Amino acid sequence: MIIDTIDKQMIYLSNVPEQLSELIFNGFKNKFTAKLFKDSTAKDIAYLLAKYVSSSKKEQLIIARQDDEICGCLFYSDDQDHSLYELIKKEYSGFMKIKVFLFFLVLEHRPVKNETYVEFLVGSDQHRRRGVGTQLIQKCKDIAITKKVTLYVAANNTSAIDLYQKNDFRTQIVQNSMLSGKIINNKKWYFMTWENLK
Repeated sequence: MIIDTIDKQMIYLSNVPEQLSELIFNGFKNKFTAKLFKDSTAKDIAYLLAKYVSSSKKEQLIIARQDDEICGCLFYSDDQDHSLYELIKKEYSGFMKIKVFLFFLVLEHRPVKNETYVEFLVGSDQHRRRGVGTQLIQKCKDIAITKKVTLYVAANNTSAIDLYQKNDFRTQIVQNSMLSGKIINNKKWYFMTWENLK
């Protein structure tokens, strides 16, 4: 298995947005479809996000590849870029635009100076428990230009919490959000951090 940024692996892959879109949709299906979207709309949003991160933000997208198949990905940010919202404005209109904005707003975190924030980490069902998540996290730590890597994880996502704890992330804050409880059925969140002590 090869773990690297997508811009270094693109030459070996075909149909990148489609593969990423499927990973993102499957990884976040419960959040997408909890209250706001039907499956078909959620798939469209996952595809839009996959196109965005694989073209506009490819230096911040780390993928795990087995031959020609993407089996996991991690997307991180270290700035307060708002270009995704500009893309949403172009792609959607009316009430749907408001719903898509609201969905991403609930999940948004704006990293501060010297913080690398893991926006999402997803793996394929076929490669679960094979170390893909750990390898993606390690690559993120290796290439992060900041001393601190952070993330939010839903309190009920115990397998993800275990993964992050095994990779030296520690819970810094426990937060409750009525809005995220209403929209994506996850009210309680852990803000976890890893600090480079070297």
